[in-house]
Amino acid sequence: EETYFVDEYGKRKKGEVYEEEGVEYEVSEILEELPKNKKLFAHIEMESGRAYLVGELREGDKNLEILRLPAASLLLAYFKKHRLHHLIEALKNVGTATELVKQRGQEGKPYPFEKLPNVARRFLREAKKVEKEAGFGRVALAYFGENKDGDARFRVSWLLPTIALFEIDIAEKADKILAAFK
Repeated sequence: EETYFVDEYGKRKKGEVYEEEGVEYEVSEILEELPKNKKLFAHIEMESGRAYLVGELREGDKNLEILRLPAASLLLAYFKKHRLHHLIEALKNVGTATELVKQRGQEGKPYPFEKLPNVARRFLREAKKVEKEAGFGRVALAYFGENKDGDARFRVSWLLPTIALFEIDIAEKADKILAAFK
């Protein structure tokens, strides 16, 4: 017996038989909630150079894959739904880790850490807190001083685990940190 999961809640009833693409299916059970002793586990897998969010239903040693979706488009939709505009703007690459890039002004000679302004130091400090909460991360900041108009010139590259960005608390903190560094 094989089990298939469909995303058509409320469309079918128990015992109903239907055909889809020439294959006949019978609805034997409709799950209203997660069965006891089963856990839902999500992770990111790379396949042919693309990142996928994979959801599995776990019971003991058994894993049953219930979803596989492109992580990049899902992450972008998630950011849009939660109005995380700074993450949307910074989103550069999505794999098992997501790269966020923010740049302003022309590059020049980067300042040493000791000469960074408070806003840059605060960004680095807060980014490290998010990385610790997310499980890992790497931030690279090159601060080039201010231009003639007094605007900061910088380049930030920040790697965070893709799966962690689907956790709203982490995503909101990352968005807020990116917003503060102007």
